[in-house]
Amino acid sequence: MRQRVGEPEHGDATAVTIVVRRRVVAASLWGGPARGIVGLHAWTFVAVPGGVRVYTEESWSGPAVEADVTALQAALDASLVAWLRHLKSTAEQQAA
Repeated sequence: MRQRVGEPEHGDATAVTIVVRRRVVAASLWGGPARGIVGLHAWTFVAVPGGVRVYTEESWSGPAVEADVTALQAALDASLVAWLRHLKSTAEQQAA
């Protein structure tokens, strides 16, 4: 399934969701420009005993990143931690 995400907070993006039901595997891929950074994001969800494991692959590029790799790497890392915490919290609330 491919869906167009209209006017996200920092620009336009395309989201692609793939679900393989027999293996209970899902993936979400999206990317686009935001504030001078081109971001590509791939999240894979795999059912494991007792829950779901989430794998992320992230890439940021562009002049803003090249100008301060260390700071932008820290920002990307912090963003991933925040998103994963939010995802975990939401999943646990819905499971309760």
